[in-house]
Amino acid sequence: SRPGARPLTADEEWDRVGAVIKALAQTATPISVDTYHAETARRAVEAGAAIVNDVTGGAGDPAMFSTVSALGCPYILQHTRGTPSEMNSRARYANVSGEVSAELQESIDRAVTLGVARSNIIIDPGFGFAKNGEQNWDLAAHFEDIEALGMPILIGVSRKHFLAGMAPGPQPADRDDLTAAMTSYFALRGVWAVRVHEVAASHAAVLAAQHLRHAGSLT
Repeated sequence: SRPGARPLTADEEWDRVGAVIKALAQTATPISVDTYHAETARRAVEAGAAIVNDVTGGAGDPAMFSTVSALGCPYILQHTRGTPSEMNSRARYANVSGEVSAELQESIDRAVTLGVARSNIIIDPGFGFAKNGEQNWDLAAHFEDIEALGMPILIGVSRKHFLAGMAPGPQPADRDDLTAAMTSYFALRGVWAVRVHEVAASHAAVLAAQHLRHAGSLT
């Protein structure tokens, strides 16, 4: 699903993840499957996955919303525009946070109309998807437009390219400290979850944010 990636068929996806999901389902760890194919979503949940994460927000497969509705599982609905091969060319906004919020609302409305329980929807503003570097920072700085949707929010900024300009080195892992800093910011804003590569620093950032809230320093 990264920019420029070759799309996979549902069968290709299942060949890659099916055995992993079945193995992890034997543990107590909740599993999220990243797919925009309704068939992969169905097979994954039936094999033990708990959450469907769809980077296309339902646009990648017209059967996704009805499938998720039937499965009754939590559904992460992400914002993007177009396919991975074209998303960068569609990163054109007059007001990125306002437009992302409006487009997310349209997707939420379609999902609910097709039977997805609103209480099962988690939104993801899609940092790095159909957004250039400055647009990602703009989106984060004006996050109140996303919060105004009143939904649980997942954030995925870990090691993404827009952080590279401030990283101490050229490798993706050199962005882990910046990722933790962004985790602090979003944790203080009360997001539902962050998706990260290096867990320990972001976990510490979340704990610090929770302590600040409990101490009454923030409302």
